[in-house]
Amino acid sequence: MCEPIDYKNIVTEKNEEIRIGCCHEICQGGPVVGRLFIAEDLVFPNLYFGGPFLEKNKYLYIPQRKKNIFFNGFILIKINLVTHKSTKLNVKSEVINLKYIDGKYLYFSRSFFGDEVIENIKI
Repeated sequence: MCEPIDYKNIVTEKNEEIRIGCCHEICQGGPVVGRLFIAEDLVFPNLYFGGPFLEKNKYLYIPQRKKNIFFNGFILIKINLVTHKSTKLNVKSEVINLKYIDGKYLYFSRSFFGDEVIENIKI
């Protein structure tokens, strides 16, 4: 099982590896974030991303780290794997733990482990 502190790289339909590099913990025992690489290309070099992340139909669904005076956490974004254009989805939380995609819905929790409530969003 993947968690925000231990997640795996994935390989796309085009056999391109998607991974998070240059990783570090937000705080001790907290989520791991880093830079997004698709097929060894650094994508969005000024942004940090977490995991786990999911891919379906040439789109990557991934938590993006956001930190400003009003919010410190993650937003969920969708990245087109062909154009690398990103779209914000309507999920914002201290933790976004992506679980799976079933049909037109993405399932996630806002918890690290255990007593999590599974939510979904239409993609």
